[in-house]
Amino acid sequence: MVKRLFLINDSSSRYNELIKACFLNESFKEIKLSNETEEKEIVKNINAFPFDKVFAFFSPIPLFNLCRYLKKERVFDFRLIVLDESNSLEIKKLRNYSFAYIDCSNIDCKELNEKVDACIKENELIVSFSSFGYKYEIPADADLIFDCRNIPNPYWEKGLKEKTGLDEEVISFLESKESVKEFSSYLFNYLDYFLKEASKEERKFLSIYFGCTGGQHRSVFFATQAYMRYKSKYRCLISHKELKRQ
Repeated sequence: MVKRLFLINDSSSRYNELIKACFLNESFKEIKLSNETEEKEIVKNINAFPFDKVFAFFSPIPLFNLCRYLKKERVFDFRLIVLDESNSLEIKKLRNYSFAYIDCSNIDCKELNEKVDACIKENELIVSFSSFGYKYEIPADADLIFDCRNIPNPYWEKGLKEKTGLDEEVISFLESKESVKEFSSYLFNYLDYFLKEASKEERKFLSIYFGCTGGQHRSVFFATQAYMRYKSKYRCLISHKELKRQ
């Protein structure tokens, strides 16, 4: 039976009620950590349970999505570590032990299932390409972040303000810029090397983010370009955090 360790960065009572509803058997176990918890205690708690897969879910995560997923997977053995919302130090330490580190803000149930199921089903490198806007927040689950704000912003071009990096007009605008060509050359030369080396390591899940001011044009363009470039070589996922706000 597959054993999975879930790390959820929220110790509020709403999760306690959810857990009670989802797990009514003894196979589910829970660890609670506070701000005073030392790293050696964290390691001790994790190593005490022989797990095969580790997932770190960091709030905010929609309760409905989490509930649906956990109910779907209730046939497995679980261990849950509940972190206090302010435990930034513990989050950094725990990340060293997680198989997949997933930021669940602005994520729907379908995308949550895709990310987790991809980790479960395949023993190969999984690369998640995502776009975001710096004016909102920096994603907690990022392994790499590429800042695209030095690229000309389509937002200020007539007729492009309401468009996104998925629209042909924006794509054509960006592809016509020398700075985009130069940025792309450096970007993909690095990613070619980085992903090749990462595929040799034990870690099998990478979250790569592209950020611009609002997460609507430039970051969406580059995240999509990266996804299209590598999807035939690696198991790739694509998501655009801020487009879901529209």
